[in-house]
Amino acid sequence: MVATCVMSGCKDPETIESYRIEKSKSGLSNFDKVGGPASSETAASPARPSGMVKDRMVVAIANRPDATWYFKITGPVDAVTATESQWRPFLDKISFNQQGTPQWELPDGWAVGGAAPMRFATLVIQPEQPPLELRVSRLGPNQDPVSNVNRWRKQLQLPDISAASMNLTTIDNPNVKLELFDEQGVAGSSGMT
Repeated sequence: MVATCVMSGCKDPETIESYRIEKSKSGLSNFDKVGGPASSETAASPARPSGMVKDRMVVAIANRPDATWYFKITGPVDAVTATESQWRPFLDKISFNQQGTPQWELPDGWAVGGAAPMRFATLVIQPEQPPLELRVSRLGPNQDPVSNVNRWRKQLQLPDISAASMNLTTIDNPNVKLELFDEQGVAGSSGMT
């Protein structure tokens, strides 16, 4: 057996060693500052550097028997609010044809943007800086509203909320029931955009 070990290169098994490092020296303390608690409803929003522009995200949700449609705008609060007189009437008039496809009439000054993955359409509200788009996407029917709301809140660096805390309003559209998500935060890169 000794000859077999010598010929095959046997050596003492490596041992696993563990160390204790103060959190402040490990780099993990920086991790706490980035996202904060993921599921606490009462946790404060992460600290924002002074001068950072707040963003507004508006998502109109159409739960249809064959699909769930999303009409999403994200941009600086001032830009989204300044164009509300255009996008709000647009959302009030959306309809769906017999094939289940949304139908609309573009407001003056809007344009159809380029194609993008996972997007049905991109509608350019304003091309100048900051550019502002209304993105139309489609997912399967019966989407979980709480999961979607929390995904959007994460994109705005806001904490998760429960179904009881959701504050979706209904858009006054005679053609289709639309629920509206409308929140402000600091747009980040987490989740789908």
